[in-house]
Amino acid sequence: MLRIVIIAGMGLALSLSPAGAAPSDGWEPRGDAAAWLKPLGGAVEEEDAEALESRGILYQLGLTVPRDHAEAVRLYRRAAERGRPSAQYLLGTMYEAGNGVVSDEAEALKWFRIAAEGGDPSAQFKMGVRYDKGRGVAQDHAEAARWYRGGAERGHVDAQFNLANLHYHGLGVAQDFSAALAWFGRAAERGDAAAQFNLGIMHEYGQGVPADPARAAAWYARAADGGNACAQVNLGALYDEGRGVAQDRARAYQWFEAAAANAGDPECRRQGAGNRDRIAARMTAEQIAAAERLVREWKHRRQAANVPASRP
Repeated sequence: MLRIVIIAGMGLALSLSPAGAAPSDGWEPRGDAAAWLKPLGGAVEEEDAEALESRGILYQLGLTVPRDHAEAVRLYRRAAERGRPSAQYLLGTMYEAGNGVVSDEAEALKWFRIAAEGGDPSAQFKMGVRYDKGRGVAQDHAEAARWYRGGAERGHVDAQFNLANLHYHGLGVAQDFSAALAWFGRAAERGDAAAQFNLGIMHEYGQGVPADPARAAAWYARAADGGNACAQVNLGALYDEGRGVAQDRARAYQWFEAAAANAGDPECRRQGAGNRDRIAARMTAEQIAAAERLVREWKHRRQAANVPASRP
């Protein structure tokens, strides 16, 4: 049965990952949301960088005040000039997106670098992406790894994922499946479905650990339940073959059908549809009806949990 054997790759906020698990590369909220909603006095604006940043977030999002990106930029800049790394990062995102200012990659890079040097994990991730892809700087995977590591050690999931990929492929660092496994593991435990899928690959094929189809199935199941089409294909294949799980063609059909209907990776969607049709040819009409009932039940559970069955 066809399965996906290529590890989910790096990208701009994972945009090249075939698992379709990419988090946003844009603004990231931080801190206590209630603090953003607190009206701020004019006197505070002159002194308090945190208050300036909080007011900037209100104007950027249009919360309790009319949305005004130019005002958000002004406030972020004042906080950034007072040395607040998170405001420096947010100012960089405004230049990157052209919100409230003319889009300016050089200015965005300047503020991301200042914020990253100040320890902001999102800015460290941004710097890693730029060196990884050669955006505004000479491509340098070793420098990308250095910045990703800073963000990863501070809990930035995308930085953890991309650092794991550098270790997996030996880009800018020595190839080290054990290190890749560790960083994918940290991202996976935070709920990143692409990292969960990659752990499934590594356990199935014995990369950095002894091959263990049962552990592979467990990781594929977490990713598949999170809407990852490639994990749905591979979990279906394990059920079809009875590797790591009890053989169950109805479950195999369920996951192949889920992949076929998934709005994520087109290649995984194609393989899911092909595998579904191949296994259906070996099933009775009653077995197919039971399998389709499993698909409906899974979708209903996802909807009840308010989680999309796939990422658009």
